[in-house]
Amino acid sequence: MPKIRAAIAFSVRRALPKLSSRSGCFSLVGCDVLLDTNLNPWILEFDRIVEIEPLNTCMRQVVTDTVQECIDLSFAVHKTGVDYMPQLQGFEVLIDDERDQDTTG
Repeated sequence: MPKIRAAIAFSVRRALPKLSSRSGCFSLVGCDVLLDTNLNPWILEFDRIVEIEPLNTCMRQVVTDTVQECIDLSFAVHKTGVDYMPQLQGFEVLIDDERDQDTTG
């Protein structure tokens, strides 16, 4: 998983200048990753999740939990700033320019 995290963080850093942001808004984004025979990750694409339509009961719960955690995270960061990151299952900070130096070249 560290290689996948690094590949996603690298890709997002490169795309940041082209992304728009609005205060108080967020987007759910999906990422397709292919692993080669040496388990090296290759990012295939990023997609904004425009419409989430769960296919079954299990997916409905996953989608509901994911959307709720995104909303909770948004409110927490908006209210307290990025210095306070609540421990939400399934989320972690991959890029924090205030704390990390860009070592991706």
